[in-house]
Amino acid sequence: MQSFIQNRPKMPPKKAATEEEGKQDEEKQLRLYLLGPRHIDSFEKYKEELPPWRLKDRMKTVSVALVLCLNLNVDPPDIIKTNPCARLECWIDPSKCNLATKPIEQIGNKLQKQYETWQRRARYKQSLDPTIEKVKQLCVSLRRNAKEERVLFHYNGHGVPRPTENGEIWVFNTNYTQYIPLSVYELQTWLGCPSIYVYDCSNAGVLLKHFNSQGVWRQSGDGGGGGGGGGGGGG
Repeated sequence: MQSFIQNRPKMPPKKAATEEEGKQDEEKQLRLYLLGPRHIDSFEKYKEELPPWRLKDRMKTVSVALVLCLNLNVDPPDIIKTNPCARLECWIDPSKCNLATKPIEQIGNKLQKQYETWQRRARYKQSLDPTIEKVKQLCVSLRRNAKEERVLFHYNGHGVPRPTENGEIWVFNTNYTQYIPLSVYELQTWLGCPSIYVYDCSNAGVLLKHFNSQGVWRQSGDGGGGGGGGGGGGG
């Protein structure tokens, strides 16, 4: 019996003792962390910078150009309309308009009223089925009157071909016998900064990369920025 007790294998240490040693190791390691250089370096009290209490002057959209290139009843060559197809322009069906007023004039007036619900005090100018010269005169005039404020340019191109990969939209010649390309670079040059562009036409997304390019998307010398946006065709 005595020899059996002496040769008996030793029991493993108690679990409680093992947990206690683990806690001691953690505390020791924690003390080492707290003695690191980043904890004992000198520091300054954080000073919160309060924003100025005066409200900054908000930029206003003071001029709006509504350019509609519809040429109603004449489909552009690159568009094959299905039957039925979308016909509404500003919720107006051109084929059912009052004959006392031209359909394109009714559409332009309806579009202007929709914008006036957002900005009633802005100066609105419509250009219906224009040539390049008319668009240029309109843009230069609006920028001159807007000065450093924002100009909005809305283009409806449902009656002309789609924008090109070179960043061109389409207008008309004087006799409405040809479609004339208008570069968005020229357009941005006439309108200046800051500006907003709304393109309501098919395939409008191809124009965005030209506004983001170095040549077109630029800022004026006084820091004013320009804005560009593309919209797909709708009613």
